[in-house]
Amino acid sequence: MQLILSQLESLLALLLSILDWLVLSGNVFIRLWSICILVRRKIIQLRCVFDLLFSYYAW
Repeated sequence: MQLILSQLESLLALLLSILDWLVLSGNVFIRLWSICILVRRKIIQLRCVFDLLFSYYAW
């Protein structure tokens, strides 16, 4: 019985560490995705500014 309890504790510890890893990986993925979206927005903003400047000087 004691052996089964110790194996269950080991299994539970392993499952909790896997769950922690999944949560941390998810957080990293969400951060990277957010950074990617912010970079895309900045690129779009810069394109708009350059387009406005070009159209202003083209007149």
